[in-house]
Amino acid sequence: PNLVLIPSAGSELKNSDRREYEKLWKTKLGYTNFHILHPEGRDSDSTDVNDAAEANTLEFVQPLLEADSVFMRGGRQFRLIDAYKYTQTHEALWNVLERGGVISGTSAGATSQGFRMPRGDPDGSSQLLADREWHRYGFGFLPNVAFDVHVDGRDRWKDLYKVLRKESDPSMT
Repeated sequence: PNLVLIPSAGSELKNSDRREYEKLWKTKLGYTNFHILHPEGRDSDSTDVNDAAEANTLEFVQPLLEADSVFMRGGRQFRLIDAYKYTQTHEALWNVLERGGVISGTSAGATSQGFRMPRGDPDGSSQLLADREWHRYGFGFLPNVAFDVHVDGRDRWKDLYKVLRKESDPSMT
């Protein structure tokens, strides 16, 4: 199996994180081909993973062309959207699904996969829907679906009802 890890929701990817992911996915979970999708040539201990220009190149998306599985880690979903939405990377992710592959994620990595994207505002996650329309919508892998995360831990039980109301009444956006 071929797995691609997309760490871009986090603000940085440390070399120690890379080693931990590789150990987990290859050794413990049995992925023989494992790739971390991030801009190459940045080998400092803190790696900037949000580069939309690079994400729009064939060289960058190459690992996704053979992937059967993709995992997007948590962080802030606007980072994923700013880096990949409407780029060749976004298209390659759609192609993973069309080939029967799986895209999974945790926290921001899950929320960004839906159509409507709660808590996508770059100014903070306390605002349910972003002021900028660009950050209100995710990748759309699941049409008419919105995810919220950390519902119990952050007492967000009633918040998704607001998203449902806004979807049924467009004047509320």
